[in-house]
Amino acid sequence: MQKQPLDNHAFSQMLQNMRDLEIELTTAIEHGDAIEQQLDMLNQQLISEIRQREETEKQLQSILELARQQKEDLEILVQSLAEHGDEVDMRWMARYEDIEQLARLDGLTQIGNRRLFNEYLAQELARCHREAQPLSLIFCDIDHFKRFNDSLGHWEGDSALIKVAQALKSVCKRPADKPMRYGGEEFAIILPNTNLSGAETIAGELQQAMMAAEIPHTSSPFGLLTLSIGVACARPGENLSSKMLVEQADDHLYTAKNQGRNRIVSDSHTAPSTETPSRP
Repeated sequence: MQKQPLDNHAFSQMLQNMRDLEIELTTAIEHGDAIEQQLDMLNQQLISEIRQREETEKQLQSILELARQQKEDLEILVQSLAEHGDEVDMRWMARYEDIEQLARLDGLTQIGNRRLFNEYLAQELARCHREAQPLSLIFCDIDHFKRFNDSLGHWEGDSALIKVAQALKSVCKRPADKPMRYGGEEFAIILPNTNLSGAETIAGELQQAMMAAEIPHTSSPFGLLTLSIGVACARPGENLSSKMLVEQADDHLYTAKNQGRNRIVSDSHTAPSTETPSRP
């Protein structure tokens, strides 16, 4: 059987098919490298994500282990608190009381500060009102203290303040008598159950204690460190407030300074007291 020759149309179609095939092969070859690069990038991303996930799992495991350890420590702490709670409470209470006490002391002189002064005066004045007892207040100020600091320096000034505080403490014979540093070079003594005569006696003893201390003050006309003192008394039935009593004592102190310093001024300079001292 003889083969029939291809007609022109069939031959042309075959040639076109061959050309299309060549184009497709060429296109596949040209894009093969790009596809391979994309596949490689995806593979690298996948590997990186796997490593990150493994690292995250390790970190999570560490966090879980730490949480477990903290839970065990907390359980031990809770158990210890349950077993020793009373002892812990006592220690914290003692520490709190120590802190509260320090908050009411003047850091330099180690006597009561302004906060303790306000609290103690209000407390004792209210008690004396209830019990119909007098309460006296001594205010004092170091004479020419700025000159003292300017000539000798603040180190000597601090030392002088400490010595003044010691003089105040030396004349407070009863536990209820409280020396205070009111502020700067101003000091005070609160004297519960003490009338004006008794307070004036204490003020005189304070001046004597200062003279005995013999703290040189070359910038003062007295040659020594001295105090100006104001004394006020809340008598039974007067119902003076803390503010009013402080103002009276401060007014007398101001008068003492205006009259030349190194002296005591009290209510008795205008209205002599007929009371007898209520202190031994």
